[in-house]
Amino acid sequence: MLMNADLYQRLNCEIMMLEKARKEYTSRLEQLQDCKGSFLRRTKPGKGKYYYYSVKRQGSKFYDYLGLPNNRIVKRVREVRYLEEAIRRIDRDLALMKALVDGFLPYDPSHISESLPATYRFNVPPVSRLYETEGKKWLAKRLEDQKDFPENYPEKKKHKTSDGIWVKSVSEVVLY
Repeated sequence: MLMNADLYQRLNCEIMMLEKARKEYTSRLEQLQDCKGSFLRRTKPGKGKYYYYSVKRQGSKFYDYLGLPNNRIVKRVREVRYLEEAIRRIDRDLALMKALVDGFLPYDPSHISESLPATYRFNVPPVSRLYETEGKKWLAKRLEDQKDFPENYPEKKKHKTSDGIWVKSVSEVVLY
């Protein structure tokens, strides 16, 4: 995969946003210290089809009855569990993104040539010109192949792409 400057910038922006979210989640988790390490237990539904909750606090051997799921402690324990999992995933994603950004070397033939000793330098066209010629070859082949097959319902093709190919809908123009 080639990483250009836009992708590099987007990754750095995503890293900053994840770090900000992690900081907010960590501060909220510190506010919920009393529920950290607590375990919820949900009973089977009774005759009223409700689940009843109980909580086992850290360092305790017994479960305390809490009642229905709208109990304040049930909500806090759920939030603690969510925040812990979110922070774990953010840490994993941050490590992966930072490894990608730190190990990034731009793929541009001219940069590669300039990084070599003078004896091995090779005069190559920039990447944009390489892609441009490949794109033109692909388009010429596509237009040539299009002539080999009869068109289905050519009267329905009302929209023209930037390369002059007629398609049926605006969404096909956008996709093209």
